[in-house]
Amino acid sequence: MHTFLNLSAYIRSLSPGVVGLAMLLQASGALARPVDYVSQGTPVFRFDVSDDWQYRIGPDVPVSEMPKGTTPAPRVISVRPPGEDGIMWTGLWVPPGVESIADARAYLQRLGPRLLDAPQVGHSDRRSVNGRPAQVFSGTGTRTGRDFDFVFAVVELAPGRVAVAAFVGEPGIFDRYEEALVDLLNSVVPLEAGK
Repeated sequence: MHTFLNLSAYIRSLSPGVVGLAMLLQASGALARPVDYVSQGTPVFRFDVSDDWQYRIGPDVPVSEMPKGTTPAPRVISVRPPGEDGIMWTGLWVPPGVESIADARAYLQRLGPRLLDAPQVGHSDRRSVNGRPAQVFSGTGTRTGRDFDFVFAVVELAPGRVAVAAFVGEPGIFDRYEEALVDLLNSVVPLEAGK
């Protein structure tokens, strides 16, 4: 059974040894295909994935299947380039109960230590993604003695709803895929429930 508290276990199961979070903002132009993030049967946002990248859509557990008072873990869409399994992870999701960038900041502070040991935010910057307010948090952390870089990006899709884009990878991996990761973040647009 997936619960909100099991998100970190779910993320760890997607790519052993990699835990983490995602994206800086710039523009470029690679070929891509659209992917819709759907939660509880409702389209929330769309983003583009580079044609040669793989993606995996996680389970979407109906609220009705959860014990009373329990919030299901959010559906996570994981994205990665071919051949990079185990050294990086990128994911996008809508955290339940997080309604603003301020809420997301507190959510990420609670989530960070579940994903990495001693995560340290080195930089935080307000940005815009397709005209929508966004905040980017980047830094470093460790897990099982290994160093990782992370970037969280929070995009306010509409009042009362945010999306999180996350990257975690070994040092230097973000730089290798920066263009594709930036394109992915810059492609996030709200759909029906995200407006």
